[in-house]
Amino acid sequence: VKMNVVPFNAALHACARVGDSHGAIAGLDRMRREGWAPNVVSYTSAIAACERARPKADWRSAVALLREAKETNLSPNLLTYCSVASACVRAGQWETALALMEEAVAAGLTKDEVAHQITMRAWLSSNSEGRYDKVLSILTDMQKDPHLTPNIQCYSSGLQACARLGRFDWARSLLNTMHAQGPTPDLFCYNQALAACAPRQPKPHLQSAGAAAA
Repeated sequence: VKMNVVPFNAALHACARVGDSHGAIAGLDRMRREGWAPNVVSYTSAIAACERARPKADWRSAVALLREAKETNLSPNLLTYCSVASACVRAGQWETALALMEEAVAAGLTKDEVAHQITMRAWLSSNSEGRYDKVLSILTDMQKDPHLTPNIQCYSSGLQACARLGRFDWARSLLNTMHAQGPTPDLFCYNQALAACAPRQPKPHLQSAGAAAA
């Protein structure tokens, strides 16, 4: 049966829904064999399939597909970049995820709530010094931007940062904002706020130094 790009994209979208990265990549290959050039929608769906692959996101294939799309003179949109970056975060490749978000901005794309959420997730999963302060800084900037409305995932990331820092004052302020402006806090948000109340454990190297001094 001779197909055109529309049913191919529908098939790729179906692969994305179930995380069938192998099927999506095979679908792109068949498109080319049939003489149809994959478009941005095709690549974005295939990348989404890589992002949702189980048991672990196929981040390498997602990045390779993004590069391939750019090499064919396509202009990936924000959703494309977000899918690739999210795949990287899921696979623990936080540095690549952050670099991709910067690349999207450099390409002239404006980050929306989802893009900021992925950036915050990348920082949370990093081992960078000051990562939790960075998450809270992003959330604060979003709250100040009239064009952005932080979603529940953004606030959840902010509350996670508060929990790691032991900043119950900030966590309480975030909960108050959510109650006043939305979205409604869920159980995870409350658990993170409670965790922010817990006393901070000293870092292992400080414990060792204290023991030596004693």
